[in-house]
Amino acid sequence: MIWALALFPTLAGLALWALPAPRAVMGALACVVAAVTAGLALAAGDMAGTWVWTGPLTLQSELIGPAQVIAVAVPAVALPILLYAAKIEPAGGLSRLLGLLLVFTGGMELILIAADLVTLLIGWEIVGACSFALIAHDWRRAVQDGTFAFVATRLADVGLFLALITCFAATGDTGFDALGTLEGRALMIAGYGVALAAIGKAGLLPFSPWLFRAMAGPVPVSALLHSASMVAAGVYLLARLWPEIGGAPGLGPALMALGLLTALAGGVEALRRRHSKKVLAASTSSQMGLMVATVGAGFPGVALLHLLVHAAFKAGLFLNAGVRHEASGTYDITRGAGAGVFWLSLPLVLALAAVPPLGGGWSKEEMLAAVGHAAPAWGVAFAVAGALSAAYSVRFLLAGRDHGDLPLAGAVWATALFSLTTLGLSALWLPDFHDAAARLLDADLPKGKLWETLLSLGLLAAGLAFGLWAARHPKPAPERAWFGLSDLLDPGLTHRFT
Repeated sequence: MIWALALFPTLAGLALWALPAPRAVMGALACVVAAVTAGLALAAGDMAGTWVWTGPLTLQSELIGPAQVIAVAVPAVALPILLYAAKIEPAGGLSRLLGLLLVFTGGMELILIAADLVTLLIGWEIVGACSFALIAHDWRRAVQDGTFAFVATRLADVGLFLALITCFAATGDTGFDALGTLEGRALMIAGYGVALAAIGKAGLLPFSPWLFRAMAGPVPVSALLHSASMVAAGVYLLARLWPEIGGAPGLGPALMALGLLTALAGGVEALRRRHSKKVLAASTSSQMGLMVATVGAGFPGVALLHLLVHAAFKAGLFLNAGVRHEASGTYDITRGAGAGVFWLSLPLVLALAAVPPLGGGWSKEEMLAAVGHAAPAWGVAFAVAGALSAAYSVRFLLAGRDHGDLPLAGAVWATALFSLTTLGLSALWLPDFHDAAARLLDADLPKGKLWETLLSLGLLAAGLAFGLWAARHPKPAPERAWFGLSDLLDPGLTHRFT
C-alpha cells in the first residue's frame, strides 16, 4: 500500500492528461485524486516496503511520523489549487496542467516515503522533470524561464548523486541507515552533497534567481511548487537526513550562515519588487533560508513545523495574487482589487509577517529560539530577517489603490480555504496544541530568551511601520534581479540549452 501513495496520483495524472474531459469533470476528478491521496497517506503510517531492483540495489520505503504529516499536507494543499486551476486556467492545455500537477504530487510522495537514496533520487527526478514542464506550460513564451529553473536546480542535484555514489562505495548500500554509518571524508562528501541538492531545490543563494524565472508558470504551479512541495522538498531532505549527515564538519554553521544570508537578501529583494508573484517568490526564498538555518542549528523538527505553517499561507498568497490579477488585470501590487480581496488576504499576510496570534508568529519565534541557541549573533540576524518579512508583507497588502471585481467563485473559495486554515493554525500558541504538533514531527521545542522575544517584537513593529511607509511611497522595481546574480547566471543556464 505504501507504494500506492506515489503510484496512485502519478498514474491518475497521466490518465487525466491522456483522456481530457469537460472542465468540470476534470476539476472534480483531480480534486478526488488529491483527496484520496491524502487519505492514503493518513492510512499508511508506520508502513514499510521494499522492491529488489537489481543485484544489490533495493528500493526501500517507509512512512515515519514527520514524513507522514507532510505526505498528508502535500495533497491537501494541492486540492484547493487544483480547484482554482479548474476554474481559472484556460481550457486549452488544462488536462495537461491538471495531470502534471498530480504527477508532481506523486513525485513528492515518493520523496516522502523514500528510505534509501535511490528511491529518493527517483522522486527527486520526477519532481524536477515536472517542474520544467509546469513552469514552461505556456511553451510559446516560458521555455527559457523553465530551462533556467530546471538547469539551476539540476546543477545542485549533482550533490545528491555524489552522496549516493559515496554511500554505496563506502558501505555497499544506499539506505538512509547506511548513510548514517559514514565517517570522515565520506561523511563530509555525502553530507555536503545532500546539502547542495537541498539548497538548490529550496532556492537559497546562489540558486535563488530560479524562483523568479519560475514565476513565468501559471498561478497554480507557483502555488504548489513554491509553498508545500518543490522548495519544501529541499528543507524536508535536510531535516529528514540531519541525524545522518549533521555530524559532517562545519555543516551546521555553514547552513546557518547561508540560510540567514538568503533570508536577509530575499527580504530586501521582496521589498524591491512590484510584481506580486516575484514578491512572493523572494519571500519564499527568504523563508526557506530561515528554515535551513534552523536545521543547521540542530532543530530540524522546528523547521518542519514552520514548513507546514508556511505551506498554508504561502499557497493562499499565490492564489490571492492570481485572484488580484483576474480582478485588476495586472500583477502589479500597486493595483489593488477591492475590499473583498483585501480581507481574503489579510490573515495570510499577517501570518507571513509573523504577527501574533497567527501561527506564523509562533513558528517564527520557535525558529528564532532555535537559531539563538547556537549564538546570540545568529539570533539577531534572524530577528532582522523577520523584520524584513513584516515589511514586505505589509507592502504587499497595502500598496494597491485601485479596485476590481472578484473573479469566479471557485477561485475565491480556493483562496478562502487557505485563509481559514491559516486562522486555524493560530491554535499553535496553545500549549496543548503545539505540544501535540511537536510530537507528530518529533520536534524538540527550544526555550526562548526574554531578550530575543523583546528584540523580535521591536523589530516586528519597525518592519510593519516601514512596510506601511513603503506601500505609500511606491518606487519602480530595479531591472537587475537578485542584485545582478540573475543576469550573471542567465547566459550559462539558458542560452546554452535553448
